[in-house]
Amino acid sequence: MKTGLKKAGFTLIELIVSVSIMAIIVGIFLANYYGSEPQSQLINATSALMRDLRLAQTRGAAGVNYGHDPSPGWGINMASGTSAYWLFADINGDHVYNTSTESSTVKGSREIILPAGVTISGIDLGDPMNITFYQDRDVLKTYLTDGSIVSTSTAGITLTEANTGAVKHVYVNPHGLIYSDL
Repeated sequence: MKTGLKKAGFTLIELIVSVSIMAIIVGIFLANYYGSEPQSQLINATSALMRDLRLAQTRGAAGVNYGHDPSPGWGINMASGTSAYWLFADINGDHVYNTSTESSTVKGSREIILPAGVTISGIDLGDPMNITFYQDRDVLKTYLTDGSIVSTSTAGITLTEANTGAVKHVYVNPHGLIYSDL
């Protein structure tokens, strides 16, 4: 045997152990990544609903037209057990979503589809719920109604993720404050 040679390199066992440890770490990471996806979808849906409520509020405050038609207010219409809601212009001022006159996507209304597995599972103040924002003598007002009863309480909307059963809530009070339990 020659003297002066240094053993530089890894043995086969060291390589197998290193690759095994890396495989375990990658496996744990992937399991966590795909396991948290439903929770992320629920959080994204909750954030999107809050964003769209604020969009309706901003459009109502700014008096944004519905195409070329003046709009007294803008709102969100939703129903329990569905996976979608409507952003609409309240062109007739009745604070209720009318599919025949207020559903034109060309003029600014739109249906928002929630991510797969996420549904609106409950609405505290009535079903379907219309949350409308409008100006009254240059003051932004909020109108919460199920179509027949106007509420002076806070509206609570529950979103549920079907696979995990996790829930998130969005609240709108009669003064226009929009918040959630994120």
